[in-house]
Amino acid sequence: AHGRAVLNLVEDSSGPPDHDTSHVFVFDALTGNLLFNRAEPGVHLAEPIDPERLLLADVDFSARLVDLDGSTLHEFGPFGHGIEAMSPAGNGDLLFGLGDGSIVRHDADSFAETLTYVGPPSAVMNILPFDGGFVSQHFDGDIVKWYDESTEPAGTLFVGSGFAGFSSLNEDGTAVMAPEPGRVVRVPLSIDAFVDEACARVGPVVDETTWSAVTGSPPGDALEVCSNLGG
Repeated sequence: AHGRAVLNLVEDSSGPPDHDTSHVFVFDALTGNLLFNRAEPGVHLAEPIDPERLLLADVDFSARLVDLDGSTLHEFGPFGHGIEAMSPAGNGDLLFGLGDGSIVRHDADSFAETLTYVGPPSAVMNILPFDGGFVSQHFDGDIVKWYDESTEPAGTLFVGSGFAGFSSLNEDGTAVMAPEPGRVVRVPLSIDAFVDEACARVGPVVDETTWSAVTGSPPGDALEVCSNLGG
């Protein structure tokens, strides 16, 4: 992410979980240069949020924002459940996916908590942002779409029966996810793609609920938008 590759190795797990020591390496994805190399006690997850900063999630349900020198810029939590996924949102806000299926949003500038999205009661394993929203992938295999300003899910893109644990964001604006063993799902992550999908689904009579859920836009524009698309 952001031209950075992260490797997080557990060096010592002989003691209780809060005594684990992880070694976090951050590389420049283009040059391969090592940018960050630190032993971080208690850290189980690391995620770059921009070229100069990364989030470190600790086993005590808290997280830290650090720079490439290892200096702590801000501390988050502790949350009510373990942090299983982290990602910047499309506007730079910070998203924390928790073990109970919820996603907590913090403002990019003030770091204040602003929203909590309540997803399926299954741990959030991946968060993939798009312009205006994000997609969450859960341990049970469900893939859920969200818009930034609404705490109501915009739709379940896939209902799974077991989590395989893989996701990738492609340059063409699509995500490839493996929500369950033996199943790969390709999900378009763009407002334009969601509008195309909505126009295909609303039919001659606009279902306002369907339109708003799929596109995140007011239903009054549906006929004009779909007409312009040839829908």
